[in-house]
Amino acid sequence: MDTRNWVFDGTIWRPMLGTSAGAISTATAPAATGTRSDVADANADTLILAANAARRGATVYNDSTATLYLLVAAGAASATNFTVRLTSQAYFEVPFGYTGAIRGFWDADTAGSARVTEYT
Repeated sequence: MDTRNWVFDGTIWRPMLGTSAGAISTATAPAATGTRSDVADANADTLILAANAARRGATVYNDSTATLYLLVAAGAASATNFTVRLTSQAYFEVPFGYTGAIRGFWDADTAGSARVTEYT
């Protein structure tokens, strides 16, 4: 029988898997690398971050004056198909364990960007 336990690694709480025999192992290893990228805003469906099976986490910061509609799922991002709405200067942490593509759509084309950091 598997049970969920949590361990604090000094930075965040991480799920651990345990068995009825008491063996415990970490569900994922901590991230060793953070890779930064900028994606210019566009009033169209835009790839923010490609799918990556090695991803441990990611963050997105909207420094555009336009609202960013971020889609953390399959499909095309739009003002009606999104996971989270990021107003100007808003920040989002991608859910733990999500390795699929992330897409975005800004409600206007200004001079800003999505500031993305992917942790692997």
